[in-house]
Amino acid sequence: MQIVLHKEELYFLCMIAGAESVLGMEDVTAGLNEKELRSKWRRVAAKLEQKGSLTRTDHGEWYIDEKLAEAIAIISWPDQVYASLVENEDAMTLSFIHVKSGFCTQMQGEDTLFIQVNKDPKDVRTLLEQQFMLSEETAAAEVELVLPAELLSEVLTLAAAGARKSAAILLEPYDLGGETVGDLLDAYYENPDAKVIGGYHLAEHSGSLCEALFTCVRSSSGTWVTVMKPDRANMLLMRKAAETALTDIIDFYKM
Repeated sequence: MQIVLHKEELYFLCMIAGAESVLGMEDVTAGLNEKELRSKWRRVAAKLEQKGSLTRTDHGEWYIDEKLAEAIAIISWPDQVYASLVENEDAMTLSFIHVKSGFCTQMQGEDTLFIQVNKDPKDVRTLLEQQFMLSEETAAAEVELVLPAELLSEVLTLAAAGARKSAAILLEPYDLGGETVGDLLDAYYENPDAKVIGGYHLAEHSGSLCEALFTCVRSSSGTWVTVMKPDRANMLLMRKAAETALTDIIDFYKM
């Protein structure tokens, strides 16, 4: 099911659901005084009522359409959110995947938002594997290595530029093995523009937010993923089978 909403409509629906903010959305009420806020809310509520998305009882209580409410609940109270840039009609736009209890929504757009709801946990995992470009073509040697972030960034930059010898020298102390190092350097040389994904995990009880930045490069030797958290001096580099890699990605907040 695809849902189409203006960003103001989605924001106010999430506020009705009890959210104080929405990951992946700007605060459309920022800078408004009380009078302006009430005026905006009346206008948006009227549009939602006209579309059948919102109903008000005689007692003044608001009810969100049942099918729409499923998406609003996921977006308002997600367990995790993944954000990336996608190309849409020759322009780049942000795409968000909100995940909650095995369900997810996909959301794209700027002012007009297009939202897909997926309630099959297996399909959600498949979607996330696609999002992170995970491949079953992983070579025999799986890789999981924590490296200084500055060093790994330099290695990958050199690899993308074709400076293989310089990149390989930097990795010598870490005993990755010649074949694995070659796979890594080939992957970044052949695919210099890594896909970048922001990951966010909300703690169930405290509401605290854990963030990580992922980069993904898919090659014939498998998908290479880096994971870095804010204020961390190190970065995780891994290449694993799709199912194992996705489990590690989902559990990034435990790292």
